[in-house]
Amino acid sequence: MEFVEPRSFAAAMQQCKQRLAAIRASIDGNKLTSIHADAYVLAKLGFRLGPLAKASKLVIADEEMKGIFLGARLFSKLADDLHELADAADGPGTRAGLEKLAAQFEVIESRVPAQFVCPMHCEEAKTYAAAGTCPVCHMNLKKITADRYVVRVDPVAGPLAAGTPATLKFTVRDPVGAPVRSFERVHEKLLHLLMVSKDLSWFAHEHPELQPDGTLLLAWTFPAPGEYTLFHDFTPREVGMQVVPVTLTVPGSVGARPVPLVPDASHPKLIDGYRVSLDTGGSVTIGGTTTFKYTIARSPSIDKPGTPVVDLEPYLGALGHLIIVSEDRAQFVHSHPREDASGKGPSVSFAAQFTAPGRYKAWAQFQHQGKVLTVPFVFDVTVPKQ
Repeated sequence: MEFVEPRSFAAAMQQCKQRLAAIRASIDGNKLTSIHADAYVLAKLGFRLGPLAKASKLVIADEEMKGIFLGARLFSKLADDLHELADAADGPGTRAGLEKLAAQFEVIESRVPAQFVCPMHCEEAKTYAAAGTCPVCHMNLKKITADRYVVRVDPVAGPLAAGTPATLKFTVRDPVGAPVRSFERVHEKLLHLLMVSKDLSWFAHEHPELQPDGTLLLAWTFPAPGEYTLFHDFTPREVGMQVVPVTLTVPGSVGARPVPLVPDASHPKLIDGYRVSLDTGGSVTIGGTTTFKYTIARSPSIDKPGTPVVDLEPYLGALGHLIIVSEDRAQFVHSHPREDASGKGPSVSFAAQFTAPGRYKAWAQFQHQGKVLTVPFVFDVTVPKQ
């Protein structure tokens, strides 16, 4: 594992976690000679933790900051002791040394106050000191951290083929590579899988099922060859909502041309006998919060207002779901209705924020009389005029 000079306290802490995990794997595999390099890097990182913590934007009390500096020095010494034990081929001593080092790392970590924020940024940059739910959208708050979860997607039996049923296996790992086997149930599911084709012309919202070994399985058939992006929306305990995109390619000749994205949010859509209109209150811009207000009616024609739907049913624990993806698939939003009213239609409002301009596609999902209605709209996000 190559050493990368950390530019932030969070990055340094993340490297420490990775090196500690690597050392544990070496001990378990009885490869003590592999420990020297990792322990040497941990000793170097220990000397950087204090200055990086002081330079960070974290609000750390003076006493806690002093504890980080002193704790980091001891961490470096314990790392030096560890590689000496490993070089001496002292297996039991090396394992004991690792436990001391890991415990000291936890002491340092405990001195850093955790901060949580709404993943939808309903209250702009407001943070909280503990895990909980957003008072506006009621989504689980997300811990502010540089840690990143990863998801591996594997077909269970043989390569994927368009139009052929397959079973996908999803393996979730935490930032240090350990498998995640426990998830919080959010909106009735452990993992929301949002899938889109490369041109965003195809969309699916599915829910893999958890298996006894901690992996998740989904029986699925991709409609055509090509590239797909799978957004995995899940919530580990005490960490908050995570969104992990994975690109998957279904082999085969891609015959059809990409479907162009054309803005159409200013005109109603007729979907399965429902007339749905979208009001964003004007131009959608980066920075502030945009309200996406959907109005739903039963209508035989796009030209007729129809009968307002006032008896929408909960779908996955909410009156609706809004998924937004940028044209380049680099930006992702999963929002739920503002729960400040007890109505069931005909209007449902969502809040969303954007950090990058560009063209986006949104899929709003509602349930009426047992039927799920998926409504797509395309719109542009611009930079506000000065």
